[in-house]
Amino acid sequence: MLSISDAKSAGGAVSYFSDHLVMEGAINPTEDYYANHGEAGQWFGKGAAELGLTGDVTAEDFGRMLLAIDQNGEKMVVNGGDENRRAGWDLTFSADKSVSSLWASSSPALAAQIKLAHDNAVAKAMSFIQDDGGIAARRGKGGIELENAKMIAAQFSHGTSRSQDPQLHTHNFLMNLAQRQDGSWGAVQSKEFFVRKMAAGALYRVELANQMQQLGFDIERDKRTFQVKGVSEDLQKHWSKRRQQVVAEMNKHGGKSAKSAEAAALSSRSKKEEVDQELLINRWHEEAAYFGLNQEKIAELQAQEKEQKQMPTADQIWSELTQHASTISDHQLKAAIFEQSQGILSADQAQDYLNEFIQDNETVILRDHRGNKRYTSIEMIELERSIIDGAKSRLNESHALPKTSVNIALANVPTISDEQRNMVNHITSNGGLAIVEGMAGTGKSFALGVANEAWKNEGFNIIGTALSGKAAEGLEAGSSIKSQTLHSLLIQLSEDELTKKPAARKLTPKDVIVLDEAGMVGSRQMSLLLAKAEEAGAKVVLVGDSKQLQPIDAGGSFRGLSKALGAASLTDIRRQRQGWHKDAITAFAEGDAGKALTAFKSRNLLQTGKTHDQTISKMVTQWKSDRDQNPNSDSLMLAATRFDVAMINQATRELIKDELTGNKITINNSEFQKNDRVLFTRNSKALNVKNGTLGIVLTTNDNTMAVMIDGDIKRTVVVQLDQYEHVQHGYAVTVHKSQGATVDRAYVLADERMSGQEWSYVAMSRSRDDTHIFCDENLITELEQTMSSSHLKDLSTDYQIEDSDSQTPDMALDAIPEFEVDKPQEQSQSQMEL
Repeated sequence: MLSISDAKSAGGAVSYFSDHLVMEGAINPTEDYYANHGEAGQWFGKGAAELGLTGDVTAEDFGRMLLAIDQNGEKMVVNGGDENRRAGWDLTFSADKSVSSLWASSSPALAAQIKLAHDNAVAKAMSFIQDDGGIAARRGKGGIELENAKMIAAQFSHGTSRSQDPQLHTHNFLMNLAQRQDGSWGAVQSKEFFVRKMAAGALYRVELANQMQQLGFDIERDKRTFQVKGVSEDLQKHWSKRRQQVVAEMNKHGGKSAKSAEAAALSSRSKKEEVDQELLINRWHEEAAYFGLNQEKIAELQAQEKEQKQMPTADQIWSELTQHASTISDHQLKAAIFEQSQGILSADQAQDYLNEFIQDNETVILRDHRGNKRYTSIEMIELERSIIDGAKSRLNESHALPKTSVNIALANVPTISDEQRNMVNHITSNGGLAIVEGMAGTGKSFALGVANEAWKNEGFNIIGTALSGKAAEGLEAGSSIKSQTLHSLLIQLSEDELTKKPAARKLTPKDVIVLDEAGMVGSRQMSLLLAKAEEAGAKVVLVGDSKQLQPIDAGGSFRGLSKALGAASLTDIRRQRQGWHKDAITAFAEGDAGKALTAFKSRNLLQTGKTHDQTISKMVTQWKSDRDQNPNSDSLMLAATRFDVAMINQATRELIKDELTGNKITINNSEFQKNDRVLFTRNSKALNVKNGTLGIVLTTNDNTMAVMIDGDIKRTVVVQLDQYEHVQHGYAVTVHKSQGATVDRAYVLADERMSGQEWSYVAMSRSRDDTHIFCDENLITELEQTMSSSHLKDLSTDYQIEDSDSQTPDMALDAIPEFEVDKPQEQSQSQMEL
């Protein structure tokens, strides 16, 4: 694992590191945190070599480099000598706990070999950062120009955590000083090594895994990392006390990002204890033996038969890479290939394989409008181009309704607005595909209901569909179009792959498919639906908002189709009752969170808490106060993650515990009583509930729970718990589950990672009346930037294919039709590096 700290000032770094350096040829005995039991720090990097900095790191040399002062006392950069200058960053590589456990439990000879394996892996990763352009020096007025440069880093290895558990890791203090190509010196642009963090960390693990294999151990992949096979998980957990402290601190404050992890590590850090090294090693060996990891077991692990693994094919890798994204950045591709190489290749072999993969016939190199490389597969290019080309080919198909039929339907609803009228005319006109782009709360379903009447009067069969059961239910309720999930519709329209049984449902030219929340549908499902409709001559109407939550699967096909074909537009927000609220929603949709948040702050609708628990407490207290004052109105609390949703639900139940009565039952470790709010989390035909249906518990007994379902028409379902147990507390839900919902009041817990532009737009547009925002105090300064950062899904057709001799001629790209390139919006760094 690689973690990168925030930049440190020269003065702060000198103070922090001064006790860990060689003083006149010997380690300062007062502290050995950055000197592994007497092992001195070491210089690393081409820039260090240019200055003659090799071998042990002395306090004098370290201090000069922090201040950017040469051996003659001269400034190496403009602000050299300033103790408050940004001195550098700490890049820390940490071995997997299974490796650290083996290192701590092994004989001195084997422990030294494992330590060397770690050192070699660190060197490979740091060299990658340097050689891949991760060290960029500023040049020119204002330091705007960047060029590849030579790094200076001081490496300090250590083997224990602050809890005195084994933790093999190396701190690489990267100086904010690098040598340009002309020999001059400049400050470092941190973005370049930050965007390579995932790739460098993965390459470190590749080399470490390979070196552990050379020592005789077997390696097994563990999601994005690896473990040494056979090392006790109980022992690893026992030796992860420091990690448990950090997680507890993060949970306390609600943090989830790398930055929060760093803050939690700092705030929960205690002074490192002074422990006799020999006593510590003896303790480790005793603890390891207790968990079954003694010298005999280690020898057994080295002698066991090893599984020979092969790299997956390019097709297999691209299938995984394009599951959730149509294209990936250069850095994402490197990280993905390196992760796949763990336990199979060495670091050098992995980099060779990367180059071969880029040259493979399945790989297509793209360039964005700034010239930056992105990658996709031939399959994804063909798929997404076929979506656009197929849609364009249907523009002139005859699907128009007689004008008189449309006018009659419009006349029956005198409250319809002009833009809703235009929408109805648009989707009932010619063309095999029609698109509606409507902001949240503009009455899309209402207008669809009018079109539904016109279609039915002319003998058309209208099929409503949406990605989720809850959205399909909302479409049907709002438009009277009988609706189902997209998944179930596609199953009905497709031949059974195993039995070759014909499709259960066949489309005809008299069918109209209305796909709601189309902006959340990925390219593969969109392609299949449009192909089935085109084959039968059925019309498709796509309704959605490309500015709302993006598809989980790859591709922003709805946005691409809307740009290519045009769309009816609905912008007159009708859901919110107050003008300022409508303006704020529009600002969130357009990425101007600053303007929107100012409006909320001025009306005391933004509250903060000193801790995450306090923030949640304020949220549920506000919810209860408003509910008690307005018992006939509905409300909903929203959060980004299921973890936060669970915390809010728990806090709410504690606050209203006196209202919860009757028999207590337990479902999936959660307790339910009469008057509890519940959320159904799986579709059920028997109960007529969808994933996302809400209700209130009426009665409970040992095996049943009666629930009154929310809605204009109240109904009660009796849940047989031995047949259906997919329920959880429903006071709060994730924003993803709330898209399409409307309530009187909403309460939003803003999250540091998830609160992007699209998320914020959906969260803030759920209520007719007030929306209250809650945020941890330490996150408030970043809230505006976070809520303005767009996470729009791209299409492979957003980019131009690179015209390069490196692309092999037999890729048959000439067979793929030409397309118009739309310039994509600039992506945030968090979006670029997953």
